[in-house]
Amino acid sequence: MTENVRSRARRRGIATGLSTIVCVALIGAGTAASAGTKQFATPKKGEWSSATEGPHSAGGTPIGGWDVGIASDGALKILPHNFGLASGIVPPYWRKCTDNYVPMLPAGTEIPIHGGKFNYAADYDLAGRTMHLHWRGHWTTRKRVKGDITLNYHNCNGTRKWAGAFGKLPPNV
Repeated sequence: MTENVRSRARRRGIATGLSTIVCVALIGAGTAASAGTKQFATPKKGEWSSATEGPHSAGGTPIGGWDVGIASDGALKILPHNFGLASGIVPPYWRKCTDNYVPMLPAGTEIPIHGGKFNYAADYDLAGRTMHLHWRGHWTTRKRVKGDITLNYHNCNGTRKWAGAFGKLPPNV
């Protein structure tokens, strides 16, 4: 009888040990899976301004502007800002590359924000010439955003880092 009790105790001990190992393995796998997915902040709704870094960047002066809000389809998006004379999305840019034209995105453009980041690419007309624009970014906090932008226009081609912040846009954007 004592042999039978010992056998059952051993089996329970093995079963408990295996359960513990399986639970630890599952928790570890879940942690590893979540560690591989980078989460970015959800942006605050309202006005945003931005500036590029590097040569021809207007010295960090905010020269890009847009709004973040809920679009008519219920999704969080980068939306046109009303600048007074015109309404639109102005990505960060460097003035020399655009011959001092403001590269406002085409009317009706809305850029989806997914998981705190966005990615927009398009070709469009600026002063009779085609400009290729690739603009992407992610929110580091609810009030800060950064990314890179590639412009191919006329004699200016290149990629610049840019940064933006939540808040009222300056009147000269």
